[in-house]
Amino acid sequence: MSYPDEKMSLFIDRSVSECIEATFDFMRINRRIWLRSAIALMAGACIVFSLLFKSDTDGDTYSLFDFYNFGNVLRGGFTTIFFLLLGGWLAFIHCYSLLIAYREQGSDLNTFTQRQMLPYYLSVARRTWWFVILLAVLVTLGGILGGILFLIMLLFVMVPLAHLPSVYLFEYEEVGSSVKRSFKLGYSGWFQMAVTIFVTAIVGMMMTAVVQVPALLFNWLFTTMAFSVDQLPFPSIIVPIFTIAPICFGILVTMSMVLMGAAFQYGTATERVDEASLDTDIEMFENL
Repeated sequence: MSYPDEKMSLFIDRSVSECIEATFDFMRINRRIWLRSAIALMAGACIVFSLLFKSDTDGDTYSLFDFYNFGNVLRGGFTTIFFLLLGGWLAFIHCYSLLIAYREQGSDLNTFTQRQMLPYYLSVARRTWWFVILLAVLVTLGGILGGILFLIMLLFVMVPLAHLPSVYLFEYEEVGSSVKRSFKLGYSGWFQMAVTIFVTAIVGMMMTAVVQVPALLFNWLFTTMAFSVDQLPFPSIIVPIFTIAPICFGILVTMSMVLMGAAFQYGTATERVDEASLDTDIEMFENL
């Protein structure tokens, strides 16, 4: 595949800092289509979730954190899990449709319309629907294990599995062999992947604070003043849209950034592991 900028090629041996730099360079180069795609894919889901979340929690106040009240924890918890599963899938579609389109087109995507991106959305969605099931299993295990055991699973299972979407989508492997190769790549560069995920998440949260901080302030205002539905000077449906939906959007955009950072780290791990395997094969051949 040709690239408009060879620095954006996935399959380059990079340091951790270079992987993070490549992630945000990709977003900068394709900033217009990146933002338009994020809004097209995620904004509607965030609005729907904000309304669902509000209907599942207290009817008197408007707070993203209402479900921590003992009486609402079950309903709000299930709504939050639903959001994380659906939102995670949308983040997969957003991240990998842009990466695949960029590889195939050989140019930046800023002139692309949503109609042109639609085949990429559908292709990635069709091939990654089972990720939702995998995420559901991992979330369930996290709930069952809890505490230290969940942290161990997060570190030694989730970090290597961060390679899975890239292996499955870029190498066109079967699910079983994709999982096996993901662990092979993951354990060979575990530290680099963990640091890339952590730093990209932190930077992503800082970048999305531009939409999250005002929403958190509104959220605090309505929670502190404990407005009831009857006291609002405007339709009550507006409140969760402006207080919860922007926070959800920031979370999903950050997920997409983390996935993109993981994709560039996958390219690095692939180069290192495959090159090491090739060197071993050459050495064995020379020893014959």
